Amino acid sequence: MEQPERESREPITPPGWAEDELQEAYRNWIQQQAFFDEATDPAVVDQAILLWHEAEVRYRQCLKRRRQHGGF
Repeated sequence: MEQPERESREPITPPGWAEDELQEAYRNWIQQQAFFDEATDPAVVDQAILLWHEAEVRYRQCLKRRRQHGGF
């Protein structure tokens, strides 16, 4: 009985695992902190807080995924 040919597949890199995605999330987090630091108008401050929080959550998720997949 012949064995079916197996496709050679590249390993799938989970989101948050790739080094550039982690670096991108970190850079975005730092940029959002700077945006918050420079905001003066109350409406802009509120927006800056939301953007900073979202960037921090994304960065933490990337770190968590990397740890789960043996990256640290």
